[in-house]
Amino acid sequence: MAQHDVKVDSMAKVVTAVGAVLLLIVVGYMVQSLLNTVDRNSTKGEVAVAPAAPAAPAATEAPAATAAPAAEATSTAPVAAAAAGDAAAGKAKYATCAACHGAHGEGGGAFPKLAGLSAADAEGKLKKYRAGEQLGPMTSMMAPNAASLSDADIGNLAAHIAAFGGAAPAAPAEAAPVVAAAGGAGDVAAGKTRYASCAACHGMNAEGQGIFPKLAGQSAADLASKLKKYRAGEQVGPMTAMMAPNASGLSDGDIDNLSAYIASL
Repeated sequence: MAQHDVKVDSMAKVVTAVGAVLLLIVVGYMVQSLLNTVDRNSTKGEVAVAPAAPAAPAATEAPAATAAPAAEATSTAPVAAAAAGDAAAGKAKYATCAACHGAHGEGGGAFPKLAGLSAADAEGKLKKYRAGEQLGPMTSMMAPNAASLSDADIGNLAAHIAAFGGAAPAAPAEAAPVVAAAGGAGDVAAGKTRYASCAACHGMNAEGQGIFPKLAGQSAADLASKLKKYRAGEQVGPMTAMMAPNASGLSDGDIDNLSAYIASL
């Protein structure tokens, strides 16, 4: 039996080769696409985890909310700290004040009435006098008296003064006019009128009271000499700080009249 050789068409070879190349291209494209997809997905996954930071502001606001009540509490503390004084202790301390302001705070002469002041007002004024603040014409007399007072002394005095209330007993009636005078160049009647402001400290009849000395019994010459020294600001004794302001406005005639009247008592 005869054998026949199989003939392969050259065109078929070309088509097969081209098909194989195309297949490789398609497979390569698909592999590349798959790799790109995997790469993009992995990148997006990393970015998606990042936004966690904005939670911080909540932590910074929390302390502010708790701090407010503490500040409020400290602002109200001084009000609660004020304590009432001891009126009984204040009464004992008031003994020297009574010489000018009266036993019941009724005042007299140049010295004002204290009855009717609240404890807070009395305490406030005493602390200002102690600090040397200028409150009025009596500052030069009050400041030395208040300088040695402690806070407790002031609180106690204020409590005692407040206990007077508003209805203090009236100041004692002035003694009957003294008829004139033995000697001296001054006018006794004019001196008696001028003495009204002195009586609050030295007594209606110059008998003295408390820390204020007796004037009755001194000669007109001695009295006039002392008053002129006080007026000049000379240091006469422990009462100079109180007397100098009172004498500073006296004329020579006023001094002669006062001296004549006091010498007549």
